[in-house]
Amino acid sequence: MGLLKNNQTRLNEDGFTLVEVMIVSVIMGVLMLAFTSYMYNQSKQSKQQENRQNYSTLKTSVLDASNQTDSISRSEQLQFNSL
Repeated sequence: MGLLKNNQTRLNEDGFTLVEVMIVSVIMGVLMLAFTSYMYNQSKQSKQQENRQNYSTLKTSVLDASNQTDSISRSEQLQFNSL
């Protein structure tokens, strides 16, 4: 009878089962995957926006430079036009 009481008290101890720990691990993995994917997409969009801004700035600078022919020598104009 003493052995039975010992087993009963062991069953009533608090703790997590292996299944519970595995379920939590899977949930954490799915959340980390979603977070990583979200951060990757944000980074990619940020780089694309930066590239668009750089292109726009470069385009404006080139157009401004091509319109300011007074300060550019004839040879520089020919080099610029050949591009």
